[in-house]
Formats: sequence, structure tokens, C-alpha cells
Amino acid sequence: MRKAPRAQPEAPADEFVITSAPESHAAGLARRRRNYVVSMLIRIVCIVLIFALPKGWWTILIALGAVFIPYFAVVGANAGAEMFRQEDLVAAREPALPSHPSEASAEPAPAEDPSDEDQIIVVEPERA
Repeated sequence: MRKAPRAQPEAPADEFVITSAPESHAAGLARRRRNYVVSMLIRIVCIVLIFALPKGWWTILIALGAVFIPYFAVVGANAGAEMFRQEDLVAAREPALPSHPSEASAEPAPAEDPSDEDQIIVVEPERA
């Protein structure tokens, strides 16, 4: 179950709000590993219940759980942070709008300087 995103406080362009910082790689890996282990434990319980309970229509449901849980566990473990933070990335790319119309300037925006475009810098490793 996903939580609704919290309202972010206004911050100047050169400052970062700690609540908008992405999850660290180590924390994301630990979370995905924990979710995978929990899913596999549920699968083991399903397999045990198939043989422990008397046969009936519920046996088919338990067997389907034992078959499909690994698929969802692997997809969730491989998804990484981009699965959970996609809306945050989209929101971070959108320009901030003033909260009141009076804060908007009547002056036109300056023309973009072509030198402001992103540059790719390739760093070659030193050879000793």
C-alpha cells in the first residue's frame, strides 16, 4: 500500500529538502532483500499448507500462490528505487510555480543561453 506524498516545503533553488532526497542504494537494497525473503517465506508456508490441509478448492488457491509468488518477488526485488520514486522524479523536473499570482513577475523570462545545455564529460582512467 502506497502512502500519499507529503507536501514539500518551499526551498531555494540551490538548497535540497531532505524529504525529497532519494532512498540510498544500501537502504533500497536492504528493503528489496527483506521483501524478497518475506515473499519466499510466504511461498514456503503455501507449499506446506498444500500437503498439510485436506484437499479442497482452497488447495488450488494455495498452489497458485506458491506458483506465482516467486514471479512477483523477483520483479519487486529487481525493480529498485525507480519503481517507488517515479512520481518524485517527475515532480522534481517540473518548474516551481509561485504560490500567489502577485509573486509572478511581469517581466518576460530571459532567453535560454545555448551554453547552459547539459554537457557530457568523459573521464578516462589513468594508465600507470
